[in-house]
Amino acid sequence: MAALWFLSCLALVSAVRGCGVPAIKPVITGYSRIVNGEEAVPGSWPWQVSLQEKSGWHFCGGSLVSENWVVTAAHCGVTTSNVVVLGEHDRSSSAEKIQKLAVEKVFTHPNWDPVAINNDIALIKLATPAVLTDTVSPVCLTSAADHFASGDICATSGWGKTRYNGTSGRDLVYGPERADKCLEGGESRLCVCLGLVDSSPSRTVSLHWARCENGMPAHANCERLVSIQG
Repeated sequence: MAALWFLSCLALVSAVRGCGVPAIKPVITGYSRIVNGEEAVPGSWPWQVSLQEKSGWHFCGGSLVSENWVVTAAHCGVTTSNVVVLGEHDRSSSAEKIQKLAVEKVFTHPNWDPVAINNDIALIKLATPAVLTDTVSPVCLTSAADHFASGDICATSGWGKTRYNGTSGRDLVYGPERADKCLEGGESRLCVCLGLVDSSPSRTVSLHWARCENGMPAHANCERLVSIQG
């Protein structure tokens, strides 16, 4: 029953129309990695969410996939006491028009394996719907028919460091990455494999994943629509 409900939830959110088309166009100029990611155009990754404690401490990222649902990593351990923050770019700014929404319920994949890091996915049901704006809108979900070859370029987003041993930034950044970088290292084929992780709870950066990074989305651009890959 748990697996059936989880699949039903995914089917529900996959029906979203108008997804994956940001009102503010992202600018991707280079091929940075997680470290050395580039600052994003504010609002150009409008599905990026910050998962926070009530104190404001950011501990994971996620992706808005409809007005009512967010996808994140199971290992983030989201609970109903956490807060979902949308529309944020500079986490040190108090001037941004962000939305802080409560969590109604969390559905973790019934086959989530914290040892092998398999099926590392969870769905968050928002207590109230997100208000869609130019800086808050959903990403698309891929379908079973979609195919992405090894070596395809994707981009991910999240808060982290922009250089090795550097101080944490404040703003959203991005960095494309090949999708075939680390399987030889023994990573699970049930995770999207994109690069090494250097997360930090300060700035939104477009990161690239080595395993299943802390809830941050990997994006593939297909026919001008952006879809989530992991």
